[in-house]
Amino acid sequence: MENQQRLMKSVGKTSLLASTLFAAGIFVNQVDASADGTWQANSVATVKQQVNASNPAQYGVHNGDTLWALSQATNQSVATLAQRNGIQNPDLIYAGSTLNLSSHGVVTASQATQAAQTAQTAQVNQATAANTQAKQVAAQKVSEATVAKQQAQTAQAKANEAAQAKAVAEQKVAQAKQVQAKRDAQIQARSQAAVAANQQAVATQAKQTAESKARDAQVAQAKEAQTNQAQVQATQQQKQTTQSNTKATNTNQQADTQTNTAVTQTSDATFAALNQLRQINGLAPLTWDAGLAAKASARAAQINATQTVPADHFTGSGNEVIAIGWNAGTPVINAWYNETNMVGAPGHRNWEMNANYSKVGFAQVGNTIVGLAE
Repeated sequence: MENQQRLMKSVGKTSLLASTLFAAGIFVNQVDASADGTWQANSVATVKQQVNASNPAQYGVHNGDTLWALSQATNQSVATLAQRNGIQNPDLIYAGSTLNLSSHGVVTASQATQAAQTAQTAQVNQATAANTQAKQVAAQKVSEATVAKQQAQTAQAKANEAAQAKAVAEQKVAQAKQVQAKRDAQIQARSQAAVAANQQAVATQAKQTAESKARDAQVAQAKEAQTNQAQVQATQQQKQTTQSNTKATNTNQQADTQTNTAVTQTSDATFAALNQLRQINGLAPLTWDAGLAAKASARAAQINATQTVPADHFTGSGNEVIAIGWNAGTPVINAWYNETNMVGAPGHRNWEMNANYSKVGFAQVGNTIVGLAE
């Protein structure tokens, strides 16, 4: 009983499928139901054979029969068969039931042939349509594939352009970094050079300051030594004062006689040698001053009498130079310039190279030469 119900349900589903296929104009060309019992619609040719082999007035429905296949096999409409057999649902017939198919008699061989030809024509038309549709679909797919390929090529070209642009941009960035690094290095080098120059300037200034202090200390030491020497000489001078009175009178008379000659010799030799030395060192020459020469003559006579440098020489204005035992002209000028056997270096050279002086006077008494400048 349960098997029969399952069979009826299967037949009903098949009839419904067959009716749907009929409405769509599709011909089912199956020979028989499958061997494993799965329901499968019978073809019109199979149904025709079954109808011809049975009594059309009492046709027993086979598994796989559909009302549509029976209508095709008997050249009747589905509605006619349904009405004749009292079928409410044309999509549902049951295997094992009996139907009356004899309204128009048994289907003849010519009718079967015609139906088969009709079915074959329908199949050919359907296959042609399906083939045409398949070709159209294939052509559409090819067209779509071509468009997709072109789009892919365009996208690839754009990607290549973008990659190239990116590479160019990265190269420019790298070049800009190199330029910036070079600029930074140059700035750093200039900064380091400026620091080094500043340090060098500081060092030079420190060196000059140290040298100046050393010179000042040397001058101070020289002045102290000269002061000490002057004090010793002053003491000796006091001891010799009494003894020298008479000699001084005679010496003064002799000095007066020699003054004019000494001034003239100094003017011609020492004065010329001094201006020559100043010119070599880029300084302006000095002019001869008779008043300074007279003062120098008196000073030279005083020093020549004692053969010592007076103490006030080291505490005066510094515009006086003294030489004892040197010849006039170039010898005494070079002795002062090179501070040869001189006390108070570099005072004598500074006197000769003083750019503020404009006039000078020299005098020589005995072996003593005195110069005064302003």
